[in-house]
Amino acid sequence: DPEVVIASRCKIIREGGSLGMQTIVTGDNPCSKLCSWDSEVYAGIMETMDPDLSFCWKDVHWTLPKAELLKRVSEWNEALEQYCDNIGLNGSEREDVIKLHTASEYAPCGNGNCDKMETSVKQFKKCSRCFSVAYCSPACQKADWKYHKKNWCRPGTRERQTDGTPAGRTLQEMLANFG
Repeated sequence: DPEVVIASRCKIIREGGSLGMQTIVTGDNPCSKLCSWDSEVYAGIMETMDPDLSFCWKDVHWTLPKAELLKRVSEWNEALEQYCDNIGLNGSEREDVIKLHTASEYAPCGNGNCDKMETSVKQFKKCSRCFSVAYCSPACQKADWKYHKKNWCRPGTRERQTDGTPAGRTLQEMLANFG
């Protein structure tokens, strides 16, 4: 039942704060900036969405096809506006919440030590072994290889699960690291 899944995810996010965000949303990916987002706002946006269409927004969206990515960005940002309306946010407070929590179609470089972001959609090249991460340059990919190989790159598993966790890892396995 989608409503039960959303309620469970939102509970973990709210109760766990940044650790809950890491568990449900970012996994162990150091490139994600979502842990700086307000967990209450994030959960509220998820609850605003249609339960059958709801998803966890991830800023490390290298595996999403372009059309799906653009659709999710639009849906997330519409839900953000609706969330702000629902709780009566106005003026500069609303602007601050929207600025921090707006989904972007541009992904960060997969090297956690690099601050570069795409400037066009799907600009960065994916790892040709697993297709689960993208890098701004061959130098960044090489610098990140030990970490990526150990934590994300699974030989022969070029596909990701629909919830964005690495192939071979379930949401339950990721939740086992929580708390």
